[in-house]
Amino acid sequence: MVDGVEEDTSFSINTIPGEQVETVELLEYGSASMYGVEGGHGVLVITTKQGAGLSYRDVTAMGVLPVDLVGYYKAREFYSPKYEPVPAGEKQADLRSTVYWEPDLRTDENGNASFDFYNADGTGNYKVTVEGIDKDGNIGRQVYFYEVK
Repeated sequence: MVDGVEEDTSFSINTIPGEQVETVELLEYGSASMYGVEGGHGVLVITTKQGAGLSYRDVTAMGVLPVDLVGYYKAREFYSPKYEPVPAGEKQADLRSTVYWEPDLRTDENGNASFDFYNADGTGNYKVTVEGIDKDGNIGRQVYFYEVK
């Protein structure tokens, strides 16, 4: 499917310039069932920048009723242990493989942010991956390593 139009088997994906592609989706199994028997092996849905303005209501499909659903998303909170003084001999080992995750860390006006976390009990090399997006949609990623002895 290209911009909501089913292409025949003679169509070549190579005819679409890469810079014109807005999104590419691979629909499989139940997601492709709206295409009937033709979607049995999956459907590749390509939206070009030219067709990006189309709403799903603009694309007619047999047996499909367009419905607007109001969505709700509650961000999950990553578990982080609450450490309190523990009597000697009662300590349990902290063997987490992911020690900290914060999906909503905000920076100040200078682009700086700080956070605290407890390491797991294991020694060795740890990896920190920081990923983010700015107000203009630009993405950034940095990977750091540190050693715990």
